[in-house]
Amino acid sequence: MLQRRSFLKSIALSFLLTSLTFLSLPAEVFAAQLTLSWTDNSTSEDGFNIERSPGSGTAFTQIVAVGANVTSYTDGGLLDATTYCYRLQAFNAAGGSGYSNEQCGTTAAATTSFTLTVNKSGTGSGTVGSSPAGINCGATCSGSYTSGTSVVLTAVAASGSTFAGWSGGGCTGSGTCTVTMSAATTVTATFNAVTFSLTVTKSGTGSGTVTGTGINCGADCTEVLASGTSVALTAAAASGSTFAGWSGGGCTGTGTCTVTMSAATTVTASFNLASGFALTVSVAVQATATGSASGQVVSIPAGIDCGADCSQNYSSGTLVTLTPLPGTGSVFAGWTGNSDCTDGSVTMNANKSCTANFALSQALLTVTVNGTGAVDSTSSGMTCGSSCTFALSLGSTITLRATPSTGSSFAGWSGAGCQGTGDCTITLSTDQSVAATFVDSGSSLTDKIGVYRPSTGQWFLDLNGDGQWGDCGIVHCVSSFSSLNGVPVVGEWDGSGVSQLGMFLTDTARWRLDKNANETWDGCDVDSCLGPFGQVTDLPVTGKWTAKGYDRVGTFRPSNGRWYLDSFGSKGKWNTCNWDRCAYLKVYQAGDLPVTGDWDGNGTTQPGLFRPATGEWFLDYNGNRAWDGCNKDRCLSSFGTAADLPVSGDWNGTGTSKIGVFRPSTGDWFLDFNGNGQWDGCGVDLCVTNFGQAGDFPVVGKW
Repeated sequence: MLQRRSFLKSIALSFLLTSLTFLSLPAEVFAAQLTLSWTDNSTSEDGFNIERSPGSGTAFTQIVAVGANVTSYTDGGLLDATTYCYRLQAFNAAGGSGYSNEQCGTTAAATTSFTLTVNKSGTGSGTVGSSPAGINCGATCSGSYTSGTSVVLTAVAASGSTFAGWSGGGCTGSGTCTVTMSAATTVTATFNAVTFSLTVTKSGTGSGTVTGTGINCGADCTEVLASGTSVALTAAAASGSTFAGWSGGGCTGTGTCTVTMSAATTVTASFNLASGFALTVSVAVQATATGSASGQVVSIPAGIDCGADCSQNYSSGTLVTLTPLPGTGSVFAGWTGNSDCTDGSVTMNANKSCTANFALSQALLTVTVNGTGAVDSTSSGMTCGSSCTFALSLGSTITLRATPSTGSSFAGWSGAGCQGTGDCTITLSTDQSVAATFVDSGSSLTDKIGVYRPSTGQWFLDLNGDGQWGDCGIVHCVSSFSSLNGVPVVGEWDGSGVSQLGMFLTDTARWRLDKNANETWDGCDVDSCLGPFGQVTDLPVTGKWTAKGYDRVGTFRPSNGRWYLDSFGSKGKWNTCNWDRCAYLKVYQAGDLPVTGDWDGNGTTQPGLFRPATGEWFLDYNGNRAWDGCNKDRCLSSFGTAADLPVSGDWNGTGTSKIGVFRPSTGDWFLDFNGNGQWDGCGVDLCVTNFGQAGDFPVVGKW
């Protein structure tokens, strides 16, 4: 026993974990391994038995015997991320020693590598490098990286090129591209050559062409060229002209002009006429008691601009093209003079004279009278009591005046650029149509338009209903009722029959109403503060939701297509659909906009939808706050565009609401004056131009 105890005095174990090695995708993972080492304190061993167990507390099995004086062993082919325990026993012919202490170790988890590939595109050149190293593209344009590695790619454009940006790998822009490796990835770096424009212009009294790389001027006088490109320009004078020389681009004289592109460059070639023959042009015009025709003549090549310059010398053989330009209200009636003038192309082989003849032209003015009244001209004695058409000199100006019959009032003009209720002045550059609309003077007050401008917090209201835009001396302006986060609303808050201003605050879903109608926000103690009523993403609506009372607030919720209407009138508090009113038109589609109106004239307000994508309208005509199809409710089509905002109002005083649209991009309004639900043109329906601008909100009320 003493001999065996001295045989193995101590054995110490330690472990060294190995790393996995990855190849190109798909990855192959080498089996994990553990390396044991120990101190050999024995002197007479024949070797060591090495035993292994799969984890602590399980049975050991001998896996190998190694020779004397060996102090380490690598156990390979193990499972990844698995714990193994080991012990050793020295042995010789006499037997085996006791076991060493047990020692356990865990193999590393498997890792995976992926390939990152860089492509280059574009008209230029450059290189891409990586950190960590592996890509220098240039020559090496792909590299393998361990999963999870963050690789930073840097692009450097070559001289004469610019780096345009990245694509692929989630990279954009022109900075560095960082790719975190989780799969094989391809990134493209685009380099473009630096280019400049070479432009050739021609001057002088003569003509000719300039040619060079990409230039044939003539017609093609501009070319985009890479930086450093050398271009040789050659000038060739046309028959009857001479080349006078170059200017610009560092070129002078009459030889070849060589330009090396380092910036946008303009070169001018001057051509002058050689001596030749005189071409003389005259203008003859028709004159009548109502006016005279007018016109002028210009030439190619330049030289004739008659009007003022009616004679020019051209070199022998030059083909001169004469172009007649009739004045306003005139037409070209033909050429007289030299027999070579008849088609306007004159060959200069002798002195020649050509005369351009201009005659008066006419345009048709159509006047339509809607309602009971008459339209008269203020000067020419024209009178129209229904629908009339008159032929007048093209370019002439006429002023029309509308006179209502007894019991009627004049509602305004539409068409031919006229609007409002003043005189209508028309210049007849083409055929024109204008309509004058008269309404029963006993009808209710018609609604009028206005806009709210968030950028300035101002309201502009067409107080007199003439549709004329102007300064605050013409349009009624309000600057003291606004909010940074406010959307304008209008309603009859006090039952006075006159519309007052209001705001829906999109940051709080609260409402501010000008209850005392002084067009100034006086705070919640004087004016009305409601809510919150609705959500901050709702669109505000107002209306008379019940037959009794006055206008109250409501919201339309685009997220679900539903309406929430404060019909109970409890100071803007939502009392659920049992007390207040809910509406849902199942025809709703995302993008539809809310519109309200008294569609059937029963004195209450019903909901509706405008679909900008198609110009369709869906109106709850029977007032049950549900969609019952086009037979019971009302479907309208082709009234408005995707750029329009919906409005409604009683445009003609009949007591029912009609549709309309406001086009912010132009400030134009298109209103269905006759209420038939279709656009009949400015001569039948109402057009108001330039009342508002982009960014304005339309408002309609009885101001």
